[in-house]
Amino acid sequence: MEVAPADIIVALRNIASRRKKPHDAWVRMGQNIMREGKILPEMGIVTKERKLVKRKDLGITVYKPRDINILRGIFKKTGNPLASGE
Repeated sequence: MEVAPADIIVALRNIASRRKKPHDAWVRMGQNIMREGKILPEMGIVTKERKLVKRKDLGITVYKPRDINILRGIFKKTGNPLASGE
């Protein structure tokens, strides 16, 4: 049938979302986008001394979303239940 497995997975995820039954991982990603403006929050690294080090600790730029309200607007237009910032 020449259908890529990834296309089937995406289609099934879209169907689940339309039926208001998205996978928990997708919900968490949406919540992170609404809260942080990105899919994953900053995680940092753990040194061999077992100390958590983040970007700011190393003097590396910490990126912040420019306007989460733009993201909320996109979520709202697409009917995403996280548009309210849950």
